[in-house]
Amino acid sequence: MKNKKIPENVNIKIILAGILFTIAIFALAMKITGFPKNMNAKKETKVLEKETYRGIEFSDFKMNTNDGYTTITAKVTNKTNKEIKKEQYYIDLLDKNDKLVITMLVNVPDGLKPKETKEISTMAKGTLDRAVTKIIKSKKE
Repeated sequence: MKNKKIPENVNIKIILAGILFTIAIFALAMKITGFPKNMNAKKETKVLEKETYRGIEFSDFKMNTNDGYTTITAKVTNKTNKEIKKEQYYIDLLDKNDKLVITMLVNVPDGLKPKETKEISTMAKGTLDRAVTKIIKSKKE
């Protein structure tokens, strides 16, 4: 019995059919699981919202994660009637289950006069992709 040679165009058709079948299964699995989630969907978050703590308004939060480090910049405004000496605060970022994602230490500049606004910045190792809310507290607490 002689070996029959399969025509080359049949081999290509079989390979293409296999590729198309794999793509169809992958697409179906993505549809069923909902993956990937819409990356442009607006996530409900209170991380960037303005907040006043002990007479200091923290506002205009901007956050960036790059190479595993998170940087936060914000504006602080003295809402009291007295000059504020240098103060340190922790900003805890929490996930949707109120579990700690990252803690960042921020320094409010020395000599912040009433109604004066200055920019602050801090950096910590970690990412903020799961963070949905924040807690500001004094380092003295």
